[in-house]
Amino acid sequence: MMLKKKRVSTLWSKPQIHHIGDYGLRDKADLQLRSGAFGFMKNGTLLDIEQCPALSERLLKFLNILRTNPPPIPKASVRIRIAPSGAQGLWIDAANHLIAQLLKEGNWLSFWTQKIHIEIGQKRKSPTWINNQWKLRRASLYPWWKTPLANGDEALLYTFIGAFTQPSLSSNNLLVNRLLKLTEHIEGKTWVEYGAGCGNLTLPMASSGKKIIASELDRAAREGLKKSAKENNLSENIQTTALNLERNTAESRAIVQQADALLVDPPRGGLRGFLDHLKAVQPPNIIYVACGTEALLSDAQTLINLGYDIAYLEGINQFPLTPHTEWIVHFKRS
Repeated sequence: MMLKKKRVSTLWSKPQIHHIGDYGLRDKADLQLRSGAFGFMKNGTLLDIEQCPALSERLLKFLNILRTNPPPIPKASVRIRIAPSGAQGLWIDAANHLIAQLLKEGNWLSFWTQKIHIEIGQKRKSPTWINNQWKLRRASLYPWWKTPLANGDEALLYTFIGAFTQPSLSSNNLLVNRLLKLTEHIEGKTWVEYGAGCGNLTLPMASSGKKIIASELDRAAREGLKKSAKENNLSENIQTTALNLERNTAESRAIVQQADALLVDPPRGGLRGFLDHLKAVQPPNIIYVACGTEALLSDAQTLINLGYDIAYLEGINQFPLTPHTEWIVHFKRS
């Protein structure tokens, strides 16, 4: 933990890192499949895992069941996931000829599609039995995730097995509640969100009375966000846009100019082209949720050069026993 704090000590001298525990947190995991074995690759060799202490009890049980009857293809990347309801999901990403082999073999799919949810390929399609053969069709949105709301309730979030979410429901609950606490007294009715995903931060912020303009490039994620917002009566507070805010265009500038405050949750590589907007438009408050420490350090220096100070910084130990941390940072105009 001390090493994690040291990495951001140039930004904040004594950062607090909230910690739930070291083991049993993950409700999703990305693994490699090699000839019936599941594990992680190291130096070109699969490290077969029979027990992984990072996985939640439900996810580990699911993995061990899969190990008894793995996909009958020699090589694939897989994601396993447990929904809040307990539903089990498997996403298989493999070369096209191996996917064709899996569909043609058929018996494995006939067995598992009766028990779990399955998605296949980069487009996350669902295997479907049509005219006496297996074909891939668009998968349906499903509540694979949930997020806390400002009133203490929880919102189910519709997304896909292969889509991005945080790794752990329990650590995500802590992350979002800390975000709500931090933004409770920040002035500004209209927030522009960069990197909304399926609405993990969008719905909680909207539930606190803020108007959110949520930017997300992935169409399926936007569809899931809209469905979740409608089910939780939050549609009036949320506007979605497919504009790429990393591109400094007239349309994207018009979006950013509406912001009283910004909520940014970029990928591990950081804000990149989005920073160009802040050279012209500088809302008084930016909340930065960061999973990449190095990118955060770089982006923070740019924001400081643009006239922002760091008003607060804290971490969520979503990735215990690793160098990674989820950071929440409040940048405020000087």
